[in-house]
Amino acid sequence: DIEFTSRITTNGILFTEDRCKELVSRCGLKAAQITMDGLADNYCKAKCATCTDYNSVIENIVKCASLTKITVNYNATKDNIDDFLGLSKILLYDNNLRGKIRIVLSRVKPYNKDFFRDHLFSESEFVFVKEHLINKLQKIDMSQVDVATNLKRVRPCSVMRFNDGAIDPFGNLYKCEHFLGQEQRRLGDVINGWYYNHEYMSNSMGVEDVRCNSCCFYPICGFAICHELHQLVGSEEKCAYYDVMKFRS
Repeated sequence: DIEFTSRITTNGILFTEDRCKELVSRCGLKAAQITMDGLADNYCKAKCATCTDYNSVIENIVKCASLTKITVNYNATKDNIDDFLGLSKILLYDNNLRGKIRIVLSRVKPYNKDFFRDHLFSESEFVFVKEHLINKLQKIDMSQVDVATNLKRVRPCSVMRFNDGAIDPFGNLYKCEHFLGQEQRRLGDVINGWYYNHEYMSNSMGVEDVRCNSCCFYPICGFAICHELHQLVGSEEKCAYYDVMKFRS
């Protein structure tokens, strides 16, 4: 007698109208996030896909928009940022999806050490990229596109929220999906729950960074530096709270 609802993140290629209906009826699907990486050329390059795949995703978004809540998450890099407005126009105007879907502009982050970081925006760079796009969107009345430079939330991710986490295929609990498979990051299991050990509690306190000590917005930023990115790239990656506040002032 437990009500079960679900959300899914998918590339959208196999997310057909029939499969969407089945997920809604059998799994209580409430929302789907479909990732996009630009117009056809950049999409196929990033996804190692074909133009047929690209057209299938567009078609699936159009047909499933009336069945469940659809968010198109645009994975932005320096290589595909120029496609963002074009894809938004195709979805919202050419396919008449204004008010029916939500498009979110997200920065691709350097979680993969082998990824070419020269192709990625830093947090600070992305603040100004989004502000520039907001001005363009206002001129062409694309109010359904979400690129607002929102401030960091007090608890910005699952690592710092006490009840949020990720479950691996074996039932182990981790505080972030990027920690899956790292034995030292395993903090519980579905039978016993969270272990509430030192690692668990230290995660909830945020990342210690000496640069924060001299910031006038600390600690109202919510300690919003990503744990995983801080471990991977250290001082190269920082929270953009200061840049956002400085820009707005």
